Amino acid sequence: MRLSKFLKNWWRRVTKASKTDAVLVILAYAAKIYTVAFAVWTGGAKFSSWIAPEAFGLWGFVVALAYATAQPYFPNHVSKKWLVEDLRRTKVLAVAISEISSAVWNHALKPEEKHELFIKLLAAIKSEVESITGDHESIYSNVALLLDDNGDRLKVVCRANHDRPLTSYRKTDLLISKTLNTGEVFYEPDCKMADKPYKAILGIPLISGPENSRMFVSGVVSIDSSEAHGFDGLEDEIEAKTLPYISLLKLVITTDETLKLGKWRQDVRKR
Repeated sequence: MRLSKFLKNWWRRVTKASKTDAVLVILAYAAKIYTVAFAVWTGGAKFSSWIAPEAFGLWGFVVALAYATAQPYFPNHVSKKWLVEDLRRTKVLAVAISEISSAVWNHALKPEEKHELFIKLLAAIKSEVESITGDHESIYSNVALLLDDNGDRLKVVCRANHDRPLTSYRKTDLLISKTLNTGEVFYEPDCKMADKPYKAILGIPLISGPENSRMFVSGVVSIDSSEAHGFDGLEDEIEAKTLPYISLLKLVITTDETLKLGKWRQDVRKR
């Protein structure tokens, strides 16, 4: 089982890498296999009736060994990308905390400021998911924030990608609506909906806190993949790695609601 999971994750990362990096990695594995096979071939020829390798095979062994040894030190733009992304995500967390603190201090969180925070945090979640799944080219994942309107609909208030409109859906039409009732992470690995651009969907609930002795789920962070089974075996890791951003999303929503409630109370007192 562990070997199967390792091979699956390795293949996912190779196929999602840039074509150049994928070829270099596959060549490195082929070179390692050749060096081992050559050593076995040479030993077998010495102690049995096998035909000894010719000079061409020996030169092939030298080249393969040299390449396999040097390949890890080749420039790798993918590794550099993730180092940059790690730094960017850290900055997003710091900036979000700073802006939320500023809003609390000033007793105001403007709509454009809230939306900008949503965009930054969803983009950070998307980047985190891409690093986990090995989507080096950023080609198939999307993240959306959907909030409960306290009625029969879920409203999409922000998307990491801007290729789809912000709209609202009937709860009964959305698979991730199940998270509103259970308060648990929802995963559908193979969505059979021709009119949707995604094939796998992972829903993480925004649990705001207890209400009438039960947890209140104010919305869902929907993480989509255009690849069926794109998150298989990675659900727990994605949930754990995205927890800081999910927590800040909840804090932004709670801060906005609290500040609006405080302003409403002040207006009532002035009347």
